[in-house]
Amino acid sequence: MESRGKGLDTENSEDNQVFIPITTAQTHFWGNDRVGHILIRAKDHQSVDQAVKEVKTVLKRNHDGEEFFETWVMKEELKSANRIIMVIELILVIIASVSLVVGGIGILNIMLVSVTERIPEIGLRKAVGAKSRDIRAQFLIESVILCLIGSLIGIALGAALGSGFAWAVSKFMKDVIEWPSIITAESVLTAVCAGGGVGVFFGYYPASRAAKLTPIEALRHT
Repeated sequence: MESRGKGLDTENSEDNQVFIPITTAQTHFWGNDRVGHILIRAKDHQSVDQAVKEVKTVLKRNHDGEEFFETWVMKEELKSANRIIMVIELILVIIASVSLVVGGIGILNIMLVSVTERIPEIGLRKAVGAKSRDIRAQFLIESVILCLIGSLIGIALGAALGSGFAWAVSKFMKDVIEWPSIITAESVLTAVCAGGGVGVFFGYYPASRAAKLTPIEALRHT
């Protein structure tokens, strides 16, 4: 069959399965013609319930209407797994949000210090014709660039730590579990956008404060 790659359970990888006719298995391995279980795959997630109903109908029809079997649907397990994943994602979002707020406060302080130290520069620019929106754009761009640099450094560190952790788990627990390390374009793009958003949000106040300075007031600091 087409390779699906290794999962978390290395002993039961789907790449290590062999499919043979059921009659061959009954003749050479089981010694009887009974079927212990049947695996059925629906064509999509939406048709699972309908597929279960059809399977029950066919089995009962072929056995005088007797429901001698039990059905187990992966859909319920997926719901439980999705709930667990949602809780984990929520916790990670909260942790990431706290980190972004702390980092944003640091950017805010840095930009306020930068505005204070560059008041003469702001006054000079305004005296030669710079408008308030030009000053605001200048400091906003600086704030966003700082955040983007931080995002890129964070992405690099996260990728290195994730790959290192996956390698260590696969190396020292290779007989039990294999832990893949996957970095998607969506996660990288999300990190970059989040960094840019933090730069705009926390850099707007210092930028507006710099833009509101009058040339005379600013030049007094020279």
